[in-house]
This record gives sequence, C-alpha cells and structure tokens, in this order.
Amino acid sequence: MGRGYTQYSYPDDDTPDEYAVYSAFLDYILLDGSRLHVNQTACYCSHCQRIDMAEHIETLEQLQNRIEKLRLPDSDERKMAVFIGSIPDQIVELNRRIEWRRTRQSPAKCLHCGSTEIILLPNDDEFSHPATGARMTVIGRGFMSTAEWHATYTPEGDAIESSE
Repeated sequence: MGRGYTQYSYPDDDTPDEYAVYSAFLDYILLDGSRLHVNQTACYCSHCQRIDMAEHIETLEQLQNRIEKLRLPDSDERKMAVFIGSIPDQIVELNRRIEWRRTRQSPAKCLHCGSTEIILLPNDDEFSHPATGARMTVIGRGFMSTAEWHATYTPEGDAIESSE
C-alpha cells in the first residue's frame, strides 16, 4: 500500500533529497476508546535532525470555520467535500475533533520521536531550510509504494505503539 509524500530537493548543492511521508493509519486513542485520525504536516525536527512528520493541530476557530464551510459550501468546496465523503459525516468528525481539541494541552509533536522542537515547513514550492538556511524546493508530491506505517497516540500526542 502506498503512502503520500512530499519530496524536497537542495538545488544549490549535492545534499540528498528528503521526504516527508504521510500515513493514513495514525490515530489518537481517545479517553472513551474511540479513534480519531492524526492530521499530519511536514516539519523539520530538531531532535531527529531531519525533515519528518508532525501533528497538524488546528485551532478551535479553524475547526469551526471548516464546519461552516461544509454547511454552506461553494461549488468547489462541495466537489471536494463529496470526494472526501458525506458532508454530514465530515461535520460529525469535525465536532469530535473540536471536543478533542478543547482538552489538548501540549503543542504539536514530531510523530516519530515525540519532540516538540519542530518547525513546520511552509506550503511554498521554495523556501529556506529551517536549520541550515539552504535553499529547498519541492520537486514532487504524490504516492509511493512503501510499507504501511501504523501508529496510535494518546490524546496529547504521545506514542502508544508504532510500526516504524
């Protein structure tokens, strides 16, 4: 099974490309035993000293805004929402995420080592490396064939178990 990725290149030197590799199989185990998918974003982890994956934790306001857009979607948002799943199901999931977010205390963490010493990477196609300042470019996004990464986390983002 494939995993989503973003490939980053160093165009000004021979540093090997780096990859941020997403997984569809990362979940928080909530206090009631239910699961909530871990939203992910690319980061630079100071502890791992590499580009990695971190939790993407939206604010309560951002989550509420997403619900409002689903309730009154424009045509592009409606197409995307239907592609992802039913709008009512998405609203239910966002309300669960809001309940989780209300109690979450810790900042976002690296999903591999648990460090909070992370710098989220911009969504730009070109930017400076957060640690070295070297110019980086995004040269690929897509899916790759690689081993599945399954992991579970506490509501505070601490790893319970992981296949990586």
